[in-house]
Amino acid sequence: MRRLSRTVSLLHIPDVTLWLTLIKFRYHVTFVSVLCGALLFAPRIERTLGLKLLLLYICFNVLLYGGIYTFNDIADRTADAQHPRKRRRPVASGEVSVQAAGVFALLLTAAGLALGFVLFDVTVVACFVAVLGFNLFYSLVGRNLRYVDLVFNSITHPTRFLMGALLVERVPPLTHLVALLMLAIALSCLRRDVERDAPGWHARETIARYAPRELPCLAAGSLSALAVLGLIAGRNAPGFYAIVGATAGLVAGGGWLTQPLRGALRAIWTH
Repeated sequence: MRRLSRTVSLLHIPDVTLWLTLIKFRYHVTFVSVLCGALLFAPRIERTLGLKLLLLYICFNVLLYGGIYTFNDIADRTADAQHPRKRRRPVASGEVSVQAAGVFALLLTAAGLALGFVLFDVTVVACFVAVLGFNLFYSLVGRNLRYVDLVFNSITHPTRFLMGALLVERVPPLTHLVALLMLAIALSCLRRDVERDAPGWHARETIARYAPRELPCLAAGSLSALAVLGLIAGRNAPGFYAIVGATAGLVAGGGWLTQPLRGALRAIWTH
């Protein structure tokens, strides 16, 4: 074992835990959007659905999004290196080279797409491709554009929900997707505002472009639009709007008003 460790050190091969860190399992809670889409629209809850969801999680979250998160770390490495906490990330710290991270990102992304094509319907894989496109645009262009960064950071959430519904061969109403987009924009505003609480936030140039009270106002506008949608369409989908409303109240609203929750979110988002 010691000989193997020395060999790994000599070859400058990063520890396996660094590769797992790049996949960012702490962010995989977003898969709940896929689960909601599938479970709310599934005609029946069967064991086969559980297996499909497990395989989808591996292909989409672990492989495809593992590649996307790694690519994001490559794109953010300069800004992350100036942040007191994010500078410890594998790419920003130099523990994983840009070249090695690039190969890792390409392998994970290709594996996720390839397995997706083998295991799932073309409509589900189209969501894979859409999410990949949204994230590439965000990392290369959108992250530096005020307002555009909010939209492209948020649009993947309704796409996940749509993918879950398509998995069970259903198409959700457009109002559902718009409601989720409004909730996601409110959360994106909250995330940027929470990051301002931590030292080093100036490394993110886009955050500095928002006026001090602008993000809360944008979040309030998004949540107001969500409330209007709930009043219009809530009678036809009470379960969906109950889940979305509870999330909006607990996370989006609570994150602005309660320090313990805000502190917990800061620990997750600035790690």
